[in-house]
Amino acid sequence: MSFEAFRETIITEFLNNWNTTTTPVKFDNLGAYIKGTGAVESVVDGELTEFIHFYIRETTSEQADIGATNPRIRRRGRIIAQLFIEEGIGTDRLRQLADLFSPIFQRKQFPGIQFRSATLVDVGPEGNEGFYQMNVVIDYYRDNVGF
Repeated sequence: MSFEAFRETIITEFLNNWNTTTTPVKFDNLGAYIKGTGAVESVVDGELTEFIHFYIRETTSEQADIGATNPRIRRRGRIIAQLFIEEGIGTDRLRQLADLFSPIFQRKQFPGIQFRSATLVDVGPEGNEGFYQMNVVIDYYRDNVGF
């Protein structure tokens, strides 16, 4: 599976299973937020009370077969959902968002892709200009033959 096809698979799975229409989501290198039906909306950052930044990060790759003519390549990475809410209102809503996000990928298998358990990381308010942040991180590996 190519890098592009892998990204499209992950984004499609997320959008098909994200069950809240109230929380805007921004994907890496996309200037607008997607909300609800998947339509791109321009949202003024000052109007946001909660939002998510969604990232797919490849970390390593290695040849998984020795001596094969067309060896299997194992690529590892992680899916990261950075969850933000207004500072000063507690973390319950962040944990609710984490509970909505995690089951979409946690311990799931797709053809050639294996996801691990989710980890919730409390980042806090540092450097987030009025927002409190928690991250959901889910590691994965995927096997490709020939690419």
